[in-house]
Formats: sequence, structure tokens, C-alpha cells
Amino acid sequence: MSMIERTIPATTHGRYLVVPPASPGPAPVLVGFHGYAEGAEAQLDRMRAIPGAARWLLISIQGLNRFYQRRSTEVIAGWMTRQHRDLAIHDNIAYVASVVDLVCREWPT
Repeated sequence: MSMIERTIPATTHGRYLVVPPASPGPAPVLVGFHGYAEGAEAQLDRMRAIPGAARWLLISIQGLNRFYQRRSTEVIAGWMTRQHRDLAIHDNIAYVASVVDLVCREWPT
């Protein structure tokens, strides 16, 4: 008998880091995305290095595909693989939209 492959939607928890602006009140938003085999901290460090970044609401979103860095206990992440790429893109867009919506409701923009 041949194999049948199917997919099913699943819920997972995503991780993101937020740095509120240094001054109270509305602020522009800057959303950052790390590269392959990195974490949200790496991208947040790059965002903080941008001149004037302290005036912005910074959001660094970590990819949902987490794994351990080789020979380390450091957790890193990626965004997707070739397998079911279109489904992963859809999931990532929904995830990012949820993060941005939630953060922007908590801090004035």
C-alpha cells in the first residue's frame, strides 16, 4: 500500500522580544527578523545599534522552528524549510501579525 501524506494545522507558542521606547508616548515601530540559525537576541542587538533606535518601539520576532546550535545548549531558530513552504509562509505571516497587533495594543504607536 502506498503512503498518503497529509497536513493538519497545529498551534505552537512563538517568542518575541520587546524594547519599549525610552520616552513615554506614541512611538514608531521597528520589527526585526533574525537570519537562519540565530535567535531573537541577535536581531535585537542589531536593531539597538541603529542610531536613534531608543526612540522606537523595537520588536524582535523569533522563528517558530527552534533547534539547538551544534554542540551547544543555545537555542536558535529558523523560519521554514522547503517542506510545505507555502503553509509555513502562511503560518509565519499570521504569527507576525499577531505579535505586532498584541504589542501595538500594549504600547502606543
